[in-house]
Amino acid sequence: MTCNGGYVGTHGMKAARQALDRCKVVLRLAWYAVMMIGVPGLDAADDTAKEAPQTGPVQTAYLDFKEAPFSFLNWNISVSRQSTPFRKEPDLSRTGMIRGTLEYGSHSTNGLSFIWDQPAGKLYLDLNRNQDFTDDPSGVFSSQNGQRGNIQTFSAVRVPLVFASGERNAVMDLNLYRFGSGCSAYAGLRSFWQAKITLAGRESQVGILENPGARLSTARSDRILVRPWDGRNKPFRADEVASVAVSFNPKLFVGNHAYALNRRAVVRDGKTQLELQFTEEQPALGELRITGDFVQRLVLEGGPYVVVLDKPVPVTKVPVGRYTQAAIRLDNNGTEAFRSPRSDGTKTIVISDQKPALLEGGGPLTNFVAVTRRGPLLQFSYQVRGAGGDVYELASMNRAKPPEFAVYQGGKKIDSGRFQFG
Repeated sequence: MTCNGGYVGTHGMKAARQALDRCKVVLRLAWYAVMMIGVPGLDAADDTAKEAPQTGPVQTAYLDFKEAPFSFLNWNISVSRQSTPFRKEPDLSRTGMIRGTLEYGSHSTNGLSFIWDQPAGKLYLDLNRNQDFTDDPSGVFSSQNGQRGNIQTFSAVRVPLVFASGERNAVMDLNLYRFGSGCSAYAGLRSFWQAKITLAGRESQVGILENPGARLSTARSDRILVRPWDGRNKPFRADEVASVAVSFNPKLFVGNHAYALNRRAVVRDGKTQLELQFTEEQPALGELRITGDFVQRLVLEGGPYVVVLDKPVPVTKVPVGRYTQAAIRLDNNGTEAFRSPRSDGTKTIVISDQKPALLEGGGPLTNFVAVTRRGPLLQFSYQVRGAGGDVYELASMNRAKPPEFAVYQGGKKIDSGRFQFG
């Protein structure tokens, strides 16, 4: 239908009005369609970070469940005490038992009933959750440090838990603490998913570290492990700054390549695995200049990608965007130090394809002492500072040999001492 202007006679006036009304409806619908679809190029300007990057090859890794001989992720477990016995219980000590529920995560089914027979150094878990502690032979554990003390450690404890990707046994070291009539629990995770894959021409170990203590509504609380395959057996800590395991994000930049990640649980040959797809992308890149030395790993987060740079050169390129956190780990002949990320806005790094961005981080490290006067006293505070003046912490410190200081006046030593940790 078209709407044409022109003279309309008396007999055709009614028909003309009806046609005009129909034209108005068509015009309104057309305007609504423009508003819904948008004018091409109207929103795309000045927002290159939101443009969909070009995609390339897809690699698929099938991750197997692996138990590590060390714990790498620690968290506190909530303990709900119970004063009455359970439906069925084994032979226990007459006194010193603690009964209750271990709340491993936010999922409603992750609570697990337990009995801690402290005098006997035994831990009983109701693995099938039927309140019967006599039919779970694999739920009985002995303390690694014997029957003595109010702190007992139980190793390689297998607990059925619900994760974001499904239900399975998590392997952990479980530490129980008794204080008076109270009890607390602390766990160290030892199981994760891992596979071998070639990324950017390098054989790599990739892994998914599911966090049992986090909310299950999102996978962002989990971590992804990326490191060379020949270093796959080295112990690591997932909660360390700039660790080999970084926050899981659907967008990852590692080895100077950008990937979109997609994971899901699958069953192959009757065995449950995690399928992790790496789809290579070609986002816009900008220049990043690093002022310091000895940078072993730099991790940028809070932007369009989680950026992982291992032993970066002073001038490198990363995806364009605004990054709110930068974590740095240094290594100089085996001595490691790290700078924690800051998300207060003072260290935001804006990567642009128009001009280079500057990151003041790295070594060399300098001993620094701050002196504060409190009345007649002087308080000395010790710090290690790097490029840009940021404070670093040593990854491992010999507490038997804390830093020392000396005070001189006119070339004469008048006092000396040692700093206290903490």
